[in-house]
Amino acid sequence: MRLLQVWLLDEEANCKVYIIEMSHPAYRGRLGGLYNCCYSVGGITASGALRGAVKYNNNLAWLIPVWLQLIWSSVVVLSVWFFPESPRWYYAHGNPEKARNMLVKYHGQGNVDSPFVALQMAEFESEIRENASDKRFWDYRELFNSRASMYRILCSCIVTVFAQWSGILCKYENLPR
Repeated sequence: MRLLQVWLLDEEANCKVYIIEMSHPAYRGRLGGLYNCCYSVGGITASGALRGAVKYNNNLAWLIPVWLQLIWSSVVVLSVWFFPESPRWYYAHGNPEKARNMLVKYHGQGNVDSPFVALQMAEFESEIRENASDKRFWDYRELFNSRASMYRILCSCIVTVFAQWSGILCKYENLPR
């Protein structure tokens, strides 16, 4: 069970990164914030399902909320296979042309000479050349080697703490028995 929890937490963190990386640079902040707001929408929906299932005195009291959560989890699990890979992943694994094509499609709106595409390709190249972060998965020094990196880590930790403090657990705990 612990392994499953770690895997799910890792997937949640990767989902945030994927959304931000695949979003057009002009909309990254909005879409990242929208993802975090949807956590509350899911929590309110789940607490409503729990509230409705409280009236049952048999196994339906816990089966209904579990199956409702499984429906949306299944949608995600089945659809994730159709998501494109990250352009950074393509670039890091020796496919810069696929990375460029993906950036042109999603960030350059079909324009090969888009400044967004050129900037991101230059960022990929310089980051991989300087840090080789894609080759050493165990090396976490780059997370703490600059003020900007420390700021990103702090922002990530703050978002995680606020997501946990959103009050969803209190909604579950205060349901009538």
